[in-house]
Amino acid sequence: MTATTNPSESPDPIREPGRHRLHKRLGTTGRDLTAQASGSPAHLALATLICDMARDADILADMLRGRIGQARDELARLGAGGRPALSRGTTVMAALGAEIDLITGQLDQCLGHLDRLIDAYRNLRRHTPPAAPGRMRLVPGQRRNRAARPCTCACSRPCGCGHAGCTAP
Repeated sequence: MTATTNPSESPDPIREPGRHRLHKRLGTTGRDLTAQASGSPAHLALATLICDMARDADILADMLRGRIGQARDELARLGAGGRPALSRGTTVMAALGAEIDLITGQLDQCLGHLDRLIDAYRNLRRHTPPAAPGRMRLVPGQRRNRAARPCTCACSRPCGCGHAGCTAP
């Protein structure tokens, strides 16, 4: 996956469909999205899911291009070979075609999930404005003298939240 040099320029939809969809729908990059969402644990969690899904879509697109390249090479070999190569080649082409269909389906599903996550993020941003950056709200059970930093037990609350099962010191 190549990095886009100009963040205002949209990534290539063929090479990076996930990053392209993210830029087209939200007008930002994944890094900027997580930076904007850092004030709220819910926004940050959803932004992280969006970035991961965009990266997965880009990986699937890369796999798809690789399999299509393999199919193209196999077709060239079939054209150069004789009759024995033809029977073996049709089996290989059928397997590659099935893989291409599977990866295409996964890519479509991944982009659909990405669209739904982006819609959820927009809805969340519309109804709950993010907290001031660097200052997280106290939750029930949190002591006021504790520093507001992300919880180490991955419960998406500030340390010292006091919820059952919190392993944070």
